[in-house]
Amino acid sequence: MNCGNGLVWSGEAQVYIDCRSVAPTEQDFYNEARTLADEGRYQAALDTLGHIKNQEQARVLNLIGYNTRKLGRIDLPWRGGRADQRAR
Repeated sequence: MNCGNGLVWSGEAQVYIDCRSVAPTEQDFYNEARTLADEGRYQAALDTLGHIKNQEQARVLNLIGYNTRKLGRIDLPWRGGRADQRAR
């Protein structure tokens, strides 16, 4: 999402925007988390997913589970809470 010089990619607008003027959307956070997961940066993906308000979306839960498993945390019980807090 961060492309240097304080700019972030906005998936909705399909342009780089000044991160100080417009807040990224939940879709932007989800897309960034997918990109991080594809790059093998699983903890960073979980941290990014933590910015999504509706943590109960199926696609968000699936990506949380994927990244958690990739980090080798397969025996953690479900504790609820946000993705960035839950998987540590």
